[in-house]
Amino acid sequence: MPRPWFQVTALAERKAEIALRGVIGVPKMWEQYGVNAAGTARDFEKELKALGQVDEITLRIYSPGGYVFDALAIHDILANHPARIIAVIDGLAASAATIVLMAADRVSMPSNAYLMIHNAQGCECGDHRALVKMAQDLEKYSADIAKLYAGKIRAIKGSATKKTLTDLRAMMDAETWLSGSEAHALGLVDEVTNEVALSACLTPLDLAARLPVNLDRVPEAVRAAFDTTAPATPSEPDNPAMKIRTPLLAPATDAPAGGGGTPPTPAPAAAPTATAPTATAPPPVAPPA
Repeated sequence: MPRPWFQVTALAERKAEIALRGVIGVPKMWEQYGVNAAGTARDFEKELKALGQVDEITLRIYSPGGYVFDALAIHDILANHPARIIAVIDGLAASAATIVLMAADRVSMPSNAYLMIHNAQGCECGDHRALVKMAQDLEKYSADIAKLYAGKIRAIKGSATKKTLTDLRAMMDAETWLSGSEAHALGLVDEVTNEVALSACLTPLDLAARLPVNLDRVPEAVRAAFDTTAPATPSEPDNPAMKIRTPLLAPATDAPAGGGGTPPTPAPAAAPTATAPTATAPPPVAPPA
């Protein structure tokens, strides 16, 4: 049976834990191709509400990214939740997963875990006008995502300048993989902890080989945690529901990150071609980074 990419668990003393695992927002239509994941942002919100009143939520992330709008919706749901959100990166938070991460009031990351940022990605079919429009939209999404990161840096370090945005855009252009220590130095995480044995908290992701990232740039420690031998994503099925333009990375606002903030995206593999775009980056694009 397909398993959700998230799990919400109630704990004692009005606390809860959310484990975000795998590609964010994988649609049920992919189940026919053996993609072992299920769940929507609406399902996520429903389970979160079922917890009742909680004061603190631990958000544990091990994800290569996913669909931008699902990630953005989850960010908004968490950012507007009254509980304090404490995020912990279990090995990897890449692409669209970093959007969800920015909703946390505090982010903790092991020194040997990784955080990956890159430009919005997507697919488009059509004439020159459609392609130009897609390029313009992706540029806009990437610029807004950089502002989201800058907001987190401002919240942690107390300042963020135009140079901060320029530097972030250059890092996104290059698809940058940051270790815990590097992410902490940049100001994207609040706390870096001691090295953790990745095998103790990670299991291979089913869609690792289908993420929109450049495998040549992926650190060996991260590649080892993924099943990169999985077959490529199948070509797009003849399904009208797939003809939806969906960005890989989600747009964000220039508001400070953190619970209660104002809402502001994916990994390697070919995405189905669609008449409009698909992750973690914003036809639909296959799940990202």
